[in-house]
Amino acid sequence: MKPRQRAIGSLVVLAAGLLAFYLLRYPVRGFRVPMGPDSPVYMWWANLAKIEGLSVANWRPGMPALTLTLGGTLGLSQAEIVAGLGAAFAATIGLGAAALTRDRPQWVSMMAGTLAGAFAVHLAGGYFGNIVFAALFLAMVVALSEG
Repeated sequence: MKPRQRAIGSLVVLAAGLLAFYLLRYPVRGFRVPMGPDSPVYMWWANLAKIEGLSVANWRPGMPALTLTLGGTLGLSQAEIVAGLGAAFAATIGLGAAALTRDRPQWVSMMAGTLAGAFAVHLAGGYFGNIVFAALFLAMVVALSEG
């Protein structure tokens, strides 16, 4: 296997592992609502925006628009969408950390991605403004480091 293919395979394993880490706790523990203190707020905003329109979210319509769009497209509930977004954003942080250390040995990149993705658990529980900022910040740093 070529080094590039091996690196891509490692990133796929990293992303799948982080998603499993965040998503498997729901069926394993029988949770029916997303974890975290802010998740109910995002579900409430989305349900209210579904009835009243996105203008009800005033200056923060991004998450209600995203959850309503994904929920309608995929046929999932707001609880499933919010839980999935937390996991997806945390996996994105892990992939960003791995990309930031791409010039190091592969095990270092995978360790950085695993640790950063796991530490994002503090944000994945509904602090979507912060977790999206962290993911975008890592993407910007990776892009700038590319030169």
